[in-house]
Amino acid sequence: MRRLLFACAGSVALLAAAAAPASAGSLPGLPAAPKAPAATKAASQPKPAHLRVWIASGLDDGGLLWQLDGGRVTVHGTIRPFVKHQTVRVVMRNAGHRVRSFRVKVEKGRHGKGRFSASLPVTDTGSSLRVLAVHKGNSKQKGGKSKKVRFGAVWPSVGGGSSGDAVHLLQVGLTRLAYSVPLSNYWDDGTARAVLAFRKVNYLSRDSTADRDVFRRVFHGVGAFNLRSGSPGTHVEADLSRQVLVLTQNGRPYRTFTISSGKPSTPTVKGNFSFYRKSPGYNSHGMYYSSYFYGGYAVHGYADVPPNYPASHGCLRAPIPDAVFIYNNISIGEPIYVYS
Repeated sequence: MRRLLFACAGSVALLAAAAAPASAGSLPGLPAAPKAPAATKAASQPKPAHLRVWIASGLDDGGLLWQLDGGRVTVHGTIRPFVKHQTVRVVMRNAGHRVRSFRVKVEKGRHGKGRFSASLPVTDTGSSLRVLAVHKGNSKQKGGKSKKVRFGAVWPSVGGGSSGDAVHLLQVGLTRLAYSVPLSNYWDDGTARAVLAFRKVNYLSRDSTADRDVFRRVFHGVGAFNLRSGSPGTHVEADLSRQVLVLTQNGRPYRTFTISSGKPSTPTVKGNFSFYRKSPGYNSHGMYYSSYFYGGYAVHGYADVPPNYPASHGCLRAPIPDAVFIYNNISIGEPIYVYS
């Protein structure tokens, strides 16, 4: 009986020894048992977050973009790399204090970047407003924030006695749109005439009101005179329907002025002409610095230039302060196109 027990025990030991290699997958024809998965630290770590923001619209003055108080500013941005299901917070600050904050979704962009944008209301003025974007870290992407981008904002209404940033920016914008305006930083007669010419060109009421509508157009760079002639050279155009005179350079508007043409009983001649004579100073009719283009018809300065209706005896009247500039920028033989 004892020998039988020893024999059984030996058999069990041999079977256990034979089974050990098999559990390691070393038996011929059988695949190896799968190893326990190793910890994948790289896959579980959140991606970095590199953010950038910018403002694409507004009136640029010396590298600083200006907006209108009461309007909106659109902030664009990117986050690198793009990770699904992420959001960023776009923040507006003024003098270090949070003014506005909007959370926006990150969309897939180009070159592995995420993109986002936010339209924020502008309710402050000054040159110290800033925007930035902040990403709150999570298991998929780390936290991060962009550099601040500074911009300015002005109240869009000026008039007699006004000065400062709003007047300066209006003058800069009108100059870029080829209106004749002094860069004086305060409201003066030249600024009022430029606003009147701008309003005439854009079919607005014929006055010198610089309101939100005028500022909005100027800040968006729209409202310049569209030339009728396709001539690439220098010429003059007089639009009798809008009562404006336009000097050109290289086929583009150079300066635009308010004028008053012939009244119904003595209308201004229409057609294509060339300047043939110039007469400086005053003449006996009160015409100041005259440039003649057809018989006695001329472009000249005059004391009475109504803002909203034709009143001359047939000539193209310009305000006295504009007359010398117009005279000095017209050459003998230069074409003038008069139409309505």
